[in-house]
This record gives sequence, C-alpha cells and structure tokens, in this order.
Amino acid sequence: MTWSLMPFNAIFYLAVMFLNFPLNTSGKTLPVVLNTWQFTDASDKAYSVMQAGKSALDAVVAGITVCEMKPCAVNPLNPNVGFGGKPNEEGETTLDAMIMDGILVIWQRAVIFLSQSRSKDPLGLRGFIIPPRLTHSSAGVGCLKRIKNAIGVARAVMNYTKHSLLVGDDATKFAKLFGFPEEDLHTNNSYKTWLNWKAKNCQPNFWKPNIPGANESCGPYNIPQRKRRSARLGIIGESNHDTIGMVAIDSNGNLAAGTSTNGLGFKIAGRVGDSPVAGAGSYADNEVGAAAATGNGDVMTRFLPTYQAVEFMRQGHSPSKAAQLALLRIAKRYKDFTGSIIAVNKKGEYGVASYEWTIFKYSVRHPGLTKSEVISDAPFDPSKVKETPCTAVNTNKGNTILPYPYFILFIAVLVMQN
Repeated sequence: MTWSLMPFNAIFYLAVMFLNFPLNTSGKTLPVVLNTWQFTDASDKAYSVMQAGKSALDAVVAGITVCEMKPCAVNPLNPNVGFGGKPNEEGETTLDAMIMDGILVIWQRAVIFLSQSRSKDPLGLRGFIIPPRLTHSSAGVGCLKRIKNAIGVARAVMNYTKHSLLVGDDATKFAKLFGFPEEDLHTNNSYKTWLNWKAKNCQPNFWKPNIPGANESCGPYNIPQRKRRSARLGIIGESNHDTIGMVAIDSNGNLAAGTSTNGLGFKIAGRVGDSPVAGAGSYADNEVGAAAATGNGDVMTRFLPTYQAVEFMRQGHSPSKAAQLALLRIAKRYKDFTGSIIAVNKKGEYGVASYEWTIFKYSVRHPGLTKSEVISDAPFDPSKVKETPCTAVNTNKGNTILPYPYFILFIAVLVMQN
C-alpha cells in the first residue's frame, strides 16, 4: 500500500511560514531605527532597507556601512567612525565592529522525507522534521587592520563561523578570504594628527604614570593628581572618541543591533574596546528590545551596559529608564565615566540616556518622519534615578515564535498516519 502526505505538507509549510514570522500589530509604528550621534545618512539608509522589506539585521549592516565608507564624525576634521580616524600610538588606524541578531529561533529547511511504502518506513513515521536552529547570534572584529567595511566583516564572521570575535591581522586575513579588499585606512589628516601628537612627547596617552619609560614608548603620562580627572575627560570626549551604535526593529518585529568605531585616538596598539563585544557595545533580544552604547569603552566593557539595559526593559522599564539604570551602575563606581545608551523595545518605543557628555545627539527614523531627525539629550541626574523593582513584562505576549512548534507538528504527522 502506498500513500502520500502531500496534503499535510502544504499545511505544514504554511504553518512553518506563519510561525517563523512575528505577529506584528504595530504596522503604523514600525520599522524604527535609532543610532548614536547626528549620522542621519546612516539612519536613512537603514530605514530604506527595512522599507524595502529586508530585515533589521540587513538594515543595521547597511546603515553602519554608510559611516564606514563615508566616514562619519561629530567633528568632520576628526572622524572616529571608519577610515581616516585618529590612529593608535604607533600611527596605525584600526577598526572595531559587531553585529547582533535578536531573533531567537529560525526554522531550518522544514523537510518531511516521504517514503514510497510502509515497508521502507517500518516505524510509520514517514520521515522527520529538522528542528529549528537557535540563532541569537552575534559576531565582531577588533583591531581590524586595512579593511574599511568592518561591520561587513563582522557579519561574515557571524554567517560563516562559530566564533564571536576575530582580532588583528588574523581578522584581516579572514576578511580577505571573503573578498573584502585590503586598503589603506590612513588619510593625510590622520597622519598629520599623529605627527603632531608625537611632537608633543606623545601626550596625552593611555599609559599609567611612569609606565613605560619615555625611551621605550610614549610617555610617561605623569600629571599632578588634582589634574587627572580633567585630563581623563579631555581624552574621552566628543572630539576624541566616537562610535556609531545602531538599533533597529523591522516591520515584522525582528530586532538587531550593531556598532562600529575607530576607537580612541592614540590608544595603545592592540587595544580592543567595548564596541565589538556583545552586551557591551550592543545587544538585541527579540523578546524584549535592543540597545547600543558609546563612551568610555574600557570602563563600559566591565559592566555590559547594553545587555543590562535590555534586561531592565525585560523587567518592565521604559527604554529611557532602562538606559539610565544601566549607566547608573557604572556611574556609582566611576564618577568621571562618560557614556550614552540608545534603546528600543519590541513595541518600537525608544529612548536614550547619557552621562557626563555636555550634550548627546542621536538620529531616529520611523513611519511618522519623512527623514531622519536629530534629537539632543542632556545628561540625566543620577541623584534622581533609583533602581526600584518593576513588574517583569510578559515576553511571550505577542512573541514571534511558539514554543516547540515542530514537536506539535511531528505529533500531528503521527496522528494523520494512524
């Protein structure tokens, strides 16, 4: 006796398609894209990608790529996103970047292998269903040399490897394997900037006082105690440090986040900041929201503030309050810390928080705007923000994926065959 499951196949594939796409009830408010600083070309590009029906992940890569190719800068004379930014203390320009996909589950090829007769299928199963592939993937590159499109390389790491971070010359070697051209990241301006810094006895720099000696490298960085705080603020500031952090939620409710930066000017060679580290530079979770950060990366890496911001949103806090609470945990221990966080939840609501910047600007685009808008945000007052308990949100409400649907469908196969 031979028989077929073809009618069930049609139902099965339709069910898979349904389960693999979010149940979006916010069509008028999505998509939304948000990025640090007044980089409107980047946010407009990301938004147009989502309007064309592509994913938030595609949008973040495309938007950040704009700044890597342009490059972008708060101060056009001192770009810190992309090539031509301030070099490290050896005069070389390097890049850090990462990308994160908020999707928790993606169905692999949903396949039912049919047998021609029960004799070839003694258990009567008539095949099997490949289970879903867990994603929630992220990948980054650090201290990337001679490759402009750092965010593109980060996505290649995510797509083609099981790793989360590649660094240095080996990251460059990997990029070349996938067709990324090797190019000079210096400009005449960046080279002159480095020469001027060398002429000033390599001051300021990121060595601790008296280590190492001036004959071995730059330094020493020996300043009076009373001036150290102002000196550190001078190093980590709007004109010296910059990152494009971007978060996006597409029309299907899928979230993604990413970052790219040239990092700190005159950093010690080999330094990797927070930008390529998941949970520090950016973080995304489809159940809750996404966040990205800019600021003092050496400090921020110790606190994973973007992961923390998403977890605060999971507890029910608004994006703005979640960002404030994440920064507050850092500020309690580092009073002279400087940083900002942008955040968006799964409803498309967004917010920002900044600490110690004179002013922080960010770009946003959503269906209510015909072009990206630049918004200024003043630093919040830590004394007015308290970490209070908040009722956790139901992350399954309106969630994109039902629990273990392949198991339910597998049982349905057995029922239909008996």
